[in-house]
Amino acid sequence: MARTLAELRTLIRERADMTDSTFVADAELTDYINDSIAELHDLLTSVYGSGYNQAIEVVTVPSTASGFIPAGTVELDFRALINDAWVSLPVGRLIRVAAVYGADSVPCRRLDMSNDYIDKTAAAWNEGTDVRYNFIYPYFLAATPGNPALEFFPVPTTDQLAEIRYVIGAPELSGDSDVYTLGFDSFIVLASAIKCLAKQQDDTSELMAELARQTERIKNNAPPKDIGQTYTLLENGYRRDGADYDQDDYL
Repeated sequence: MARTLAELRTLIRERADMTDSTFVADAELTDYINDSIAELHDLLTSVYGSGYNQAIEVVTVPSTASGFIPAGTVELDFRALINDAWVSLPVGRLIRVAAVYGADSVPCRRLDMSNDYIDKTAAAWNEGTDVRYNFIYPYFLAATPGNPALEFFPVPTTDQLAEIRYVIGAPELSGDSDVYTLGFDSFIVLASAIKCLAKQQDDTSELMAELARQTERIKNNAPPKDIGQTYTLLENGYRRDGADYDQDDYL
């Protein structure tokens, strides 16, 4: 069930037997809760695969520079609907980057800075263009350091659409009425209670054993990632549903 930040704090204090204690202040407990949410989010995206908490954006790759943003570079704003409002979240995990040509979406390959040839000249994109991308972390981007970006090679001669699929980062709670919606409330309560007891230098072994059981339960209940999917490797390419594809497209 969905719980507010205030309700989570109450449950955690009860679990840690700290209902009458102010040793862990509300602000510090909120930090513990957000750390625990991030830990659970990492676990869920790991065991449930890319289908968990996935988002898709279609962005425009600019053909000309704009302010600090070079041509061929797109700022990314990882967002999610939290408490009925769209909010920006920490950098998520990229799943797929593709160039969009009408109804077709052609995968782009990540640039290998050590070995790949970097074509910095502008070129028209089409379905035969070998488009590469480079992920730029926020602290390397001078324009707005809060956002990451994708840099594309070659730079398109006209503005070009690209499809970005990603797993969003873990949500963070701040206000007492903020609602936690990831599920597995008991994981958050246990993980945060352990942090409270550790600060007080109390024994955490019982709660850690219970948290380990919760973690194993989440892993065991996750569906197989490859259910219903079979792949055949051929000498001259890749076959799916009877169609042949050039193997170079799938390197």
